Formats: sequence, C-alpha cells, structure tokens
Amino acid sequence: MGLLFLFGVIILARKRDMAVINSVRKDYCEYCGSPAFGEPHHIKTVKAGGKDIRENLIQLCGECHTKTHSGHIKRHELIVIAARREHRPVEEIYELLGWYFDDKLPSEIPMESGPVTMAGRTLEDILQLYFDCLETGENSIWDQAVLLAIMSETMTHREIASSVGCSTSRCRKLVRTYHAFSNEEDRIPYLSFRHHQIAAHTLEPQKWIRAAADNSLSTRQLEELIRGDGENKKEKELAKAEKIIRWTKEVFENAGPASNYLLVELEAIVRLHLAKAEIDQQPA
Repeated sequence: MGLLFLFGVIILARKRDMAVINSVRKDYCEYCGSPAFGEPHHIKTVKAGGKDIRENLIQLCGECHTKTHSGHIKRHELIVIAARREHRPVEEIYELLGWYFDDKLPSEIPMESGPVTMAGRTLEDILQLYFDCLETGENSIWDQAVLLAIMSETMTHREIASSVGCSTSRCRKLVRTYHAFSNEEDRIPYLSFRHHQIAAHTLEPQKWIRAAADNSLSTRQLEELIRGDGENKKEKELAKAEKIIRWTKEVFENAGPASNYLLVELEAIVRLHLAKAEIDQQPA
C-alpha cells in the first residue's frame, strides 16, 4: 500500500506539459469525427509511463474513450491515427512509446492456452487488458499475472517488461507465481498475493501456502518458516554425516573383507571429490 501511495503521489506531482497537450486538443474526435471535449487521451497511460508528447496523445469523444478502455478500440488503431497526424511511420511511434515489436511491427499473436476467456485473443488485446488491470491496482494482481503468463508463451520476460512498462524482475515473479498457482483451487483467497509469491519460490508452493493459512502467518513469518526449514535440512544432513562416520568406524573395527571393500570405495570417492574441487578452483 505504501508503494502504491508513493506511486500515486509521484503521478499527481508530475509536471504536465500543457503546451503539448493543448497543441493536440481538438473539438472533434480523431477516431470517429464526433464532437469531443476535454483533454486528449494518452494512448500509453500515465500509470504505464506514458508521457505528454504529441505521439502519445489523441483527441477522443466520450464514447470512443470508453471503447478504448474496454478494448473495443485497439491501441494499434489509435497509434496509426497519431502516426498519420504527426507524419511519422507507425514503427517509430511504437519505438518512441517503448512497446514491443516483432520485425518492427506489432504482433497479432493468437493465444490458445490460458483461461477460456483469453482464448483466441491477440497480443494487442492482452496488452489492452493488462493496462486496464493497472487502473484498478493491486486488486487485479492475479489478472495481471495471468496476462503476463499468457504473453510469456511467445515473448521473453525482457520483451514483456518493455511492452508493459514494468521491471523484468516483477514480470518474472508474477509469471512464476501464476504458474505455481494456476489452479485457483490451490490459492488461499484470504491470503495476499505476496504470500503466494513467497510460496511460489519454494519447491513445494502448495505446502507452504497451506502452512501460512493453517497458522495465520504474516508474509514475514512465512519467510522465516521457510528459511528455518532450510536450516533444518542442513542439520539433518549433518546428522546423516555423523551417522555415516560412526558406521564407518564400526566397520573398520572389525577388520575383514567389508572393511577392505569400504576402504577402496572411500578412497575412490575422496579422489574424485578432490579432483572436482581442484577443477572448480582453476581460473576460468
């Protein structure tokens, strides 16, 4: 919540370039030609990093503005209009806005997996849905995660991050969390996405998210419990080593074929280990 508040303050404090905004302002909709009022629409939203530049602004009427946010008017259509108005190639507008390209043109990639409601949607559709989710903030975090996961089927995390205006790390974390809990029945609705994200970075996500639910753990307590489990594993490995040493001593105390066999095997293991350690220490 603190980060969201800070982000909101930064947006509100952003110095707006009214000269540029007013230079694009028109009394008609550039999409349908109907009368239009108010400020131009940001093609790439301010929350997603969109700037007050002519190439990112387009005058829309109220109806077309609503259709844009609902996905009925594709972003690509708006970019084509802005590019024509600014006498610039469409490819340059995409590059200027920092969006992903496939051979310098926006891809129309049908996504056949993922939720049924997403089936058949193009990359442009999914990007529009993602930016709509950003408008509602953390309440739509699972929706953001699934959309990023769908995009990851055909794009790298870096390409996705460039397209949606987030860090590669955030993209990777959201996708991993979604894949760990792609089955909604495995999620705990009253636990935060952060709980699921922490559990997703373990080998047993479902085990740890259930532990968090059963014990009413905070995210900090869950992290401590997971770290403690790792320390317990180290203790178990040490106890196992001590037991092996004890058994080895018992075998050698009773000299015979078994002790000779064990000695040969131990020497072979030690030689192999020392040779590997020597190789690892050599400079690259």
